[in-house]
Amino acid sequence: MDDHGDPSPYLVVREAVSREPGVGLVFGPPKSLESTNRLVPLPRPVADRLRDARRKHADGGGTESDLVFPGRNGKPMDARRDWLMWSSLLDSAGVGHVALHAARNTTAHLLEDAGVPARVVAEILGHSQVQMTYRYQSGNLPAKVDAMRALDAHLASRGLDRHDH
Repeated sequence: MDDHGDPSPYLVVREAVSREPGVGLVFGPPKSLESTNRLVPLPRPVADRLRDARRKHADGGGTESDLVFPGRNGKPMDARRDWLMWSSLLDSAGVGHVALHAARNTTAHLLEDAGVPARVVAEILGHSQVQMTYRYQSGNLPAKVDAMRALDAHLASRGLDRHDH
């Protein structure tokens, strides 16, 4: 629940799409057992956009079990097509090209800068080990500054902040 008593938006990870040699794209379980039925909280603007897409999909005759963002054949979107659409979006926005996976890095950095503990970030990103999350983060400068201020206050409270030692 948020501050107003509204349920916080989230999505549930139930399946993943992978490429099976000789078959193509198939649905299957996520990489790790911990990721199955994983709840992923969503920021309100993202949840609103997904709801709009789902509503538009339903208005076009789509069903609840259909993919909201399918490939041309109604099946999961191929990674190459997804990348081409991402590149086109970046071009339209006048933004330099970055890997689509960089969105995970950005999320990890923003959560870190917001002071979210690494274990929680790992759970949001679906990492079974927090060490994997650290690969996506570069260090939280505001937290480091706050830590040094806390150390300064601690030293001052003990009379250890003087320069005559």
